[in-house]
Amino acid sequence: MSIAAGLREIVDRLNAPPLQMGFSSLVQFDELPPFSLLSIVNRILTILDPKHNVLSGVTGDGNTECLVDMENERVEATYQRMVEFVTILGYPSDHSQAFKECFVNGDKRVLHPLLYWLLVNLPALKERAHLARFLVNLEVPQDFMQDDNVAEMYGKYKELQSTFKATHSALQQQRETATMPNELKRDIQQLSVEKDQLMMKIKTFKQRTAGDADFGTILDVTSKLRHEQEAEAQLADAYKQQRRQLERVEHLHQTASQRLQAMRQARADAEEKPQRMLEALTAAVENNGARLEQMTAAHDVLCRELDAAEKQLNVPNIDEATLLDAEEKLADLHEEVESMESSLKSQLQAQAALDSKGGGLQVYRHQAQLLAKKHEALSKKVEAIETERNSAAFELEQLEADYEQRMGHRYLRREDFKDYAATLRDKTKKFKLAKSEVQSLRSEGVYPQEDRTATEGKVNLVGRVMVRHSLATADWRKLSRVCGKSRKSSGVVGHDDLESRLMEMPEKGSQMEELSEVVTKINFMLREKKNELAPRIKAGTAKREELAEAEGVYLTKRTEYEAVEADLNREVMQRRSVTDKLLEETESLQSRADEIELKIIATESLVERGERECQCLDGRSRFSDEHPTLSAAYTAKIRELEKTCQALKLQQKDVSNSFDWRVHQKQLFERLNRLLEVKLRSLASESADGEASLGRVEHLAKGVNRLVIESN
Repeated sequence: MSIAAGLREIVDRLNAPPLQMGFSSLVQFDELPPFSLLSIVNRILTILDPKHNVLSGVTGDGNTECLVDMENERVEATYQRMVEFVTILGYPSDHSQAFKECFVNGDKRVLHPLLYWLLVNLPALKERAHLARFLVNLEVPQDFMQDDNVAEMYGKYKELQSTFKATHSALQQQRETATMPNELKRDIQQLSVEKDQLMMKIKTFKQRTAGDADFGTILDVTSKLRHEQEAEAQLADAYKQQRRQLERVEHLHQTASQRLQAMRQARADAEEKPQRMLEALTAAVENNGARLEQMTAAHDVLCRELDAAEKQLNVPNIDEATLLDAEEKLADLHEEVESMESSLKSQLQAQAALDSKGGGLQVYRHQAQLLAKKHEALSKKVEAIETERNSAAFELEQLEADYEQRMGHRYLRREDFKDYAATLRDKTKKFKLAKSEVQSLRSEGVYPQEDRTATEGKVNLVGRVMVRHSLATADWRKLSRVCGKSRKSSGVVGHDDLESRLMEMPEKGSQMEELSEVVTKINFMLREKKNELAPRIKAGTAKREELAEAEGVYLTKRTEYEAVEADLNREVMQRRSVTDKLLEETESLQSRADEIELKIIATESLVERGERECQCLDGRSRFSDEHPTLSAAYTAKIRELEKTCQALKLQQKDVSNSFDWRVHQKQLFERLNRLLEVKLRSLASESADGEASLGRVEHLAKGVNRLVIESN
């Protein structure tokens, strides 16, 4: 659909009830400011759901509702309110940032398609909005669902939703299948009127034919003729059906004989070459598979046609009121088209007059002024939006600073909180590793106290000996090797390193102990929470069992409901078929009654004509002033027609005799006309080229050209 057609549809539906906006032209609608377009969208949404006409809140006088003031309403609130509702209604959109900006700014590229979708689907959207009030799921966090009262209330809410769905579907099905009482009443009244008319016709017909003695014979003859015609039609139908059956049987016989011949040939070949028998069977299987696919495809096509026919039958009939409304709308559209054509003609005439006077640029100047005004308004709006955004950013920074002063740390957003949780998990892993390492070191740090003191005594003794006697370096190395051997023998190798490491461990151990205390507290709290949640979990399992039982009951009830529904549908179809048969019989009787009435009228006219002719023949009356009887009038008419035919034959003979001569005359005149045209063209060319010749050319009266050379 083109853009102009879409705008025309939008304007027509806005001017129609229940909106009745009163737009005079497409230009007026196209020049609406963005705020007016948003107001129109809000008005349509108010028709679908009255909650868009009020906003919940406490006013100064204590009321809990106030009218929506879109001028003072926040842009984000307007966007969230409208887009959330149209999303529930099923409007297809991506909800991107560009869509949001265009929607908030009142861009036509976004609002015009939305208006078209809302206005075209308004009746269906009313029902969808009504259902959305009750069927949109209310999301409850799992933390609140741990409460028994909340869980019970939520279960009741879901049960009510399912009950509402079942009731609504049953109501819709009843509306689609059942016939309205008003329609039945109107049909009964119409049938009663037709019955009265038939009774009156039969009564008048009996009164007319009461004194006619030959009417009985005529009626018997006509009834016999009708029976014979019906019998002839039945025989023709039976002949066609039997002919089709015969053709089908002949086709089956032909295919069977071909198959028999093929099997005999295959058997004869199989005795010689079994491979041919196998090939023949494979070909037969392939042919049967192809036929099966064709039959399946044909069956699917027939099923689709049957479904389409059932859907067409389920469509409600169009009543007279709808037809009258459509005719009125069509007349209004014709009038509007005529008015638009007249206005367009007047505008074109005015434009042509302006162009002829040199003022054709006035229209472009006017358009330029309109565009300048729109540009100025948009620039002002953009500046206002930027100032509002800057103020909102400044306010957000102030709120974050206040939060940091009160809580002692800055406000963590979602991403910051995720980073904090990741660092906390890393520290926990490091704590566990350090704790395990400390435990291993503690297990390895148990030494025999006696060996340690003995080793220290030997080391001190060696030190004193070195100080007193100032041994050489080689002796010191020997002593160190001896000390190392003694330490190995005592099992205290690496004692100095372990001692230095153990001196560093207490600080880390204190930190680890604090972290372990925190972990124990957290584990204790988790155990307490688990103990508190245990009865609720038990109650939840009980509710699940009850839900399973309820589902079983629901399935049984559903099967019973479907069985009852199938029985009712079968009964409705039977009654509908009976009604259709009765309607067909009524139509056939009506057609027969009309046919009989026409025959009666024709017979009466013939009888009247015969009676009048008898009176004219007896001399009691005269057919006309010129002719005494009808036969005489017909005879005179026949004579006049014969005279006319004779005159036409003579005229035809004259035309046929003079045809060749007239054709010859026409050809002569055409040749003369062509000759004169050639002569005229030659004279015109010679008169044009006479100035450029060497001498002077004279044209004589007889068309002879002569060259005259003048001598000096």
